[in-house]
Amino acid sequence: MRLVPTLELGLFRNFELDVAVPILLGTADRAGSGNIEVSALYNFKNKGLLLSAFAITGRAALPTGKKATGVDTSIKGILTKTITETHRPHANFEYTFNQEPSAEFIDGQLKTERQERYTAIAGYSGRVGPITVLVINYVHQQERLKDELYDWAEIGIRKQVTPRVVFSIGGSTGLTKETPNFLVNLGLQRAF
Repeated sequence: MRLVPTLELGLFRNFELDVAVPILLGTADRAGSGNIEVSALYNFKNKGLLLSAFAITGRAALPTGKKATGVDTSIKGILTKTITETHRPHANFEYTFNQEPSAEFIDGQLKTERQERYTAIAGYSGRVGPITVLVINYVHQQERLKDELYDWAEIGIRKQVTPRVVFSIGGSTGLTKETPNFLVNLGLQRAF
């Protein structure tokens, strides 16, 4: 299980600063659990008739957690095209640089971390009700450890419970033999 409490601050128009502390629970690999992650998002281009909305985000994971070394940094591009007010395809690409890759024994085998990895996402979001949005994604992801490459199909909904509270739930299924069979994501967002 992965919990990610996040504080998001809208400091000025089109700019957001986030501070998160992911916490990994259960029997899964806990490397990085408790790292403080600081990220900033800037929306360069709002939606237009012909062009997509474009935002970029940068993130730094500080080595404050379990088995963490070095500052890992990433940069992500986010494209969203509004077709109608209720239909939006999107694409994201994230590149992560691991400053100090390490190695560890897992199930009797020496596994090493990647120095560089990426995640690519293509998807769609659309309203299915006045306060509910459906999100569908395909995710292609290099994992932290070398030789781990995952492909996911994701589906989920985001529902506005009150003007300041949004609840989300989603599920992912692995599309390849190496990818875990199933994941569930739950989210709760509260504006202040």
